[in-house]
Amino acid sequence: MMTMAPIAQSNPLGQYLNEMTTITAQAAEQLPYSTRWETQADGSWKYKLDAGGYASGWIQDEVDKNWYYMDESATMQSGVYKSYGKYYLLSEIHDGHYGHMVKNGEVYQGITISASTNADDEGALTDSTLSALRDAGLNVDNVPDISGSQHVKDGEITSPSPAPQPTQSSKPSW
Repeated sequence: MMTMAPIAQSNPLGQYLNEMTTITAQAAEQLPYSTRWETQADGSWKYKLDAGGYASGWIQDEVDKNWYYMDESATMQSGVYKSYGKYYLLSEIHDGHYGHMVKNGEVYQGITISASTNADDEGALTDSTLSALRDAGLNVDNVPDISGSQHVKDGEITSPSPAPQPTQSSKPSW
């Protein structure tokens, strides 16, 4: 039971609140991404590992299930990257999922993306999409090759074999 000052009790809203015996709170909505993400002082993003330090390579966010790529300094990247002869687009648009791998059917800068939906190369861009991106002025020809990058899922390195882990007090060296 809430107690109210006399002025509030004479106010209809105050009377309503005074008569309430239970206040229910709405459950907090789940974040649209993992709490492992950390914003750095320069505005870049890094992904925390269970073992400490930050991840590099391909990261699958445990909440939104999107894939992201972190460079050797463990900083999230955007743009086009090549891996095992296939090309992948990491969003450069700040839409709440900046840096995520753009998948088949998504629209990027007015271009509907056509990409593989196979489990082993999901998101690999088709030649027609690469041409459309090139025509829109996006660099798709001279891009970093990230073949052999490790994969991280649920905060654990899953493949290839884990790189040496940094200690809690040191910066990642991979």
